[in-house]
This record gives sequence, structure tokens and C-alpha cells, in this order.
Amino acid sequence: MASKLSKFALHNFDKTLSIAKLGLNTANTLNSVLPKPIVDSTFKVLNTISKNHIPLYYPAWPKGEKSIHSTKQAFTTLKKK
Repeated sequence: MASKLSKFALHNFDKTLSIAKLGLNTANTLNSVLPKPIVDSTFKVLNTISKNHIPLYYPAWPKGEKSIHSTKQAFTTLKKK
């Protein structure tokens, strides 16, 4: 299963980042609307069910950042003199 997930992440990095962003935003939202003991116990259950694949909640987790859209700008390298 780990091998399949890592291959998926490799070949679908945009989707992997979207899933991570969703997870961080969901955790942040839960923390802002639910009491801390409920958030902690929910993540303990998820951690147990997922066999440690879902980590325990850490209050300093950041929010998921907004996507950076490509400008399709060509980059050049500096030539050594």
C-alpha cells in the first residue's frame, strides 16, 4: 500500500498537494470551532485507525496555502564569463 501511495504521489504531485492543503485547512477549521479536547481525541482516533499514517494534532500546524499559478514565464540561466 505504501508503495502504491508513493507512486501516486510521484505521478500526481498536484493532487497530493491539494490533499495535503485540504487536510491542513480541515484541521485548522476543526481547531477553531471545536474544543481542544475534542480535536485531540479525534486525531488520536484517526491516528489509531490509520496505524499512525494520520499524525496526532499539533496546534502549530499551518493553514494550507493558496495555489501559486504559473506565469508561464521563460527562465534563462546566467552564463559564466
